[in-house]
This record gives sequence, structure tokens and C-alpha cells, in this order.
Amino acid sequence: MANFEQPTSPRSLSFLKLLGLVVGCLAKFVTGSLFVFNVYADDLKTTFNFTQKEVELQSSLLNLGLGAGFLPGLLYDSLGPTWTSGAGLVVSVSAYLLLWSTTKYTAFYGRNSWLIAIYFFVCGIGSVFTYMVALNTNIINFHSKHRGLIVGVLNSFFAGSPSIFSVIYYKGLTGKNRFGDFMLLFAVSFAFVDVLCIIFLRIFTSQEITENVLTIASTKDESKYLKSSEKYEASYNSNKPVLRTNGSTGTEEHGFNQNEKQDESESSSESGVDLLVNNHKGEQLSIKQLICNANFHLFTWMFVLAASVGLTLVNNITVIAKSLHLNQYNGSLVLVVPITTAALSIFIGVISDLFKEKIPRMSILVFACACFVVSQAIILIFGELYVLLIIGTFLCGLGISALWTLCPAVMSELFSLENIGRNWGIAILLAAVVGLIIQLIFGTIYDAHVVEGTLDCYGMKCINGGIGLAFTAAVLSVSLGVAFIIKNRRNSSYVQM
Repeated sequence: MANFEQPTSPRSLSFLKLLGLVVGCLAKFVTGSLFVFNVYADDLKTTFNFTQKEVELQSSLLNLGLGAGFLPGLLYDSLGPTWTSGAGLVVSVSAYLLLWSTTKYTAFYGRNSWLIAIYFFVCGIGSVFTYMVALNTNIINFHSKHRGLIVGVLNSFFAGSPSIFSVIYYKGLTGKNRFGDFMLLFAVSFAFVDVLCIIFLRIFTSQEITENVLTIASTKDESKYLKSSEKYEASYNSNKPVLRTNGSTGTEEHGFNQNEKQDESESSSESGVDLLVNNHKGEQLSIKQLICNANFHLFTWMFVLAASVGLTLVNNITVIAKSLHLNQYNGSLVLVVPITTAALSIFIGVISDLFKEKIPRMSILVFACACFVVSQAIILIFGELYVLLIIGTFLCGLGISALWTLCPAVMSELFSLENIGRNWGIAILLAAVVGLIIQLIFGTIYDAHVVEGTLDCYGMKCINGGIGLAFTAAVLSVSLGVAFIIKNRRNSSYVQM
């Protein structure tokens, strides 16, 4: 991985890491603007006279662009944060300026909705460059025992920003061109944070880790064991040096002595499935190995299905409210998920760090998936009641806060940090694709009940099919999470025997 810097002193190292965290929070705040689509969706629909299916496609492609994090993730793994931020600067600013220009040619774009959808897709791609830089750099720079807290802090800015942008849209922007002005605001915001990322975000080798990694002779045979992932994680499971010197004695297997293997086994047994990686522990996995890894599929598809449920509700909450004649509460409804997520992300991250030996992160994630199940069930049955719609939306926000706080942390613990950009990028790409499918189905069912000559549909019949599909996806995510825990608990018991 590129852009490694050697700190001059522990104090300067700490300052530079904290500065990077502050910049990362600002970057995550701006990238969170992707989830404010529901605020301007109605204006977009009326400005260009789009159908609901067309709006759903644009919303889905915006998130599919974010899901294209696989490619920015590879760029990050290869070139580091500086070049990745530069790419995000060019792509994001260009795309949002194109969206700003669409309001000057409403007749043309009204007939070519697919072109606006492409612009949104490019916006999503540009955003994920910034997202990857902010998240991955800070995950790598800070000790893994604080990973839940670090990701929680970043996620609170990421998830909380829609509430601020919503207030700006409803209170700060006036006139018929609010959509265009909003896109211009996003262009300026991304330009600002990406420049900050280029200047200040760097990857620093952690002193506490390098102190525990001994230098070995740089022979061709032995140097292959000095994995980057071992450098990152060496001090996480043991206070003793992980790598042996040439002059050490005792039984040795691939550079590890028996005592170290015992310490590793004890550490693994303390945290159960929470820190159980896979048969390739300590090694980087190739794409082929990753695809053949059962843990990766169980964990990733659990995240994918749950994230798709949250995405569908967030992007359609104003549509749901309007269908149920509750659109007078839009100003409040669009704030529930951002405020809930911002408030709970740090709390969930801290709790997962402090009690990870008693309450594995995976157990919290299964609980989060269960929150999505209850949320969709409440909206499906009692959605016409405003109070219960608020409760269902709140539970969705609770699930989102745990999901986006803990899943990056668990992904980095299950698999090599060296490929965190690639691995996490694959997960969010799949989530975007599945989200696209669910949202298109939601829009198709909605439009099927629209009276000819109008744009809007009213009644539970408009949303039942889409919410029912989201409910099914939530149930499947719980099932996969439980299967992951059972599988790895059995493997852990076998190893301890």
C-alpha cells in the first residue's frame, strides 16, 4: 500500500492521526449527502415530470455509484489516499456541476431521464473515492482495539449529515431552482473536503505495532512471512513480538514459536467468533480465495441484504408518507434516521470495543438485522399511523447505525487490512446492486397503482409490495448472520479441542 509515512515522534504521530480523523469526519459528512435524496426527490420529480420508476432508477444509480467502491478501493490499496482523493475531486465536482446544469434544460432532460440517472451514478462513484479515503486511512492509522470507536465516530458524521443538509434544503434554499442550487452546494462541498484530504490524509505506520515487530534477515525465503497484515495486527492479539529473529531458539513453524501460537489460540477463544478470521489468518486473500471463502459470503450477504432494506426505506420515506397522506410530516420524518444514526453510531462503536469479549460484534449485527425485520413489519401493518411510522423509521435508523459502524470493523478483522479497500468495496457494490433491484421493484409496483394522468399514488396498496420485499430481505439477513455465528462457533470449539 502506498503513502506510508514514518512519524518523527510519538507526539507528532498522535497529532497527525487526530488531524487525519478530523479531516476524515468532514469528508464523511459531505459523502453522507448521498442519503439526502429523499429530500429533493419530489422537486426532482415535479421539475422534470418524471414517473416514480424513473426517480427510483436515479436514486438507485446514485447508490450504485457508491457501490462501485470496488474500483476506488483497488486504487486506494495501490496508490494510497492522496491520489484517491484527487480522483474523487475531479469526478465528484464534474458530476454535480452537470446535475446543476440540468435545471437550465428541463424540457430536454424531461425526455431523457436516463441521462440524469447517469449523472447521479457518476456522483456516487466520485463520492466513494472520498468515502474510501476517510474510512480506510483512519481504520489503518488507529489501533484495532479502538476500531469500533473510530468507525463509529466517522459513521456518526456520515449518517448524521443528511439531517443538516435537510435543514439547509427546507430552510436555507428558496425559489423554483432549489434542486439546482443544492447540486451546486454539493459541488463546492466536495471540492473543499477533497482538497483537505489531499493535503492532510496520510497513512502512518503505528509505533506501538512496529515496536512489536522484529526485523528478520531479508532472505528470500523468510521475508515472505513479513506480511503487511501482520504488521498492522501484530500487537492486537499479543504484547510479545510476533516475528522471530534468526538468533532465536525453540520450535519454529513459519516464524512462530509454540508459545506464540498458544497465546494466539487463547486470544481467539476469548472473543469467540468476533475475531475468528478464516483458514488464511494473517495472510492476504486473492480474489479467487475470497470468492471461495464461506465466511466472506455469509458476512457479506448479511450486510448486503440488510443495507438494501435501510437504503430503500431512507430513499422512499417521503414517498411512503405521501402515499399514506402523512406528507405534512416530511420535515420530521427525513430527520429520524440521520439523527438516530448520528447519535447511536459512536455509542455502538464504544460498546463493541469495550465488551467485544462478552458481546461479539457479530451478535450486535444480527440484532441490527432483526431491527430491520421489526421496522418493515411495523410499517407494513401499521404504517398509516404516524406514531408507528416514526417508530418503524427509528428502528431502521438503529439498524443502519450498527450496520455501517460495525461491518467495516468486522471486515477488517476477518480479512487482511492490506485489502480493506477491495473487500469492503465488493460489499458495498453488492449492496448497491441489490438495493437497485429492490428500489426498481418498489417503483414498478408504485407506478402500477398510479391513476393515469397523475404522478402520485395513495394508499397502502402503493407500497405494500416494496415493503414486503424489503421485509423478506431483512429476514434473510438475520438468517445469514445466525448461520455465520453457528458455523464459526463450531469451528472455534473444534480448534480449542
